[in-house]
Amino acid sequence: MPKAVEKKSKESIAKAATSKKGGAKKWTKGKVKDKVDNAVFLDRATYDRLITSIPKLGKHLSVSGIVEKYKVVGSIARQLLRKCQENGSIANAEQHSRQALYTPVAQVVEKAAAETAKPEAAKKEKAPKKK
Repeated sequence: MPKAVEKKSKESIAKAATSKKGGAKKWTKGKVKDKVDNAVFLDRATYDRLITSIPKLGKHLSVSGIVEKYKVVGSIARQLLRKCQENGSIANAEQHSRQALYTPVAQVVEKAAAETAKPEAAKKEKAPKKK
């Protein structure tokens, strides 16, 4: 025969529900990310400095890279990249509805100039033989 199961009273169930074993349960164990305080406005000196330094950042330029590097909001970073593109210092490499990728034009021009200069330098070094 099966054992008789003891029925718990409503009072004992309520008491067990309200009692705490080891305190309240913590739902979040991860660290909370600090809120960033990026610049929303730029003065003229900062604007000029950023416009000249953005094309020198590297091979690939994006809005997120400008935001991380210069601590400005995304809308300012997009405007800066558009102005640099209008100036001709950067070129649009890839355009998506949400993200754009740019490359500096100066690097492309310098590489092309270096490639054309190498054959000319090689030709100048060779001198005709004298008889």
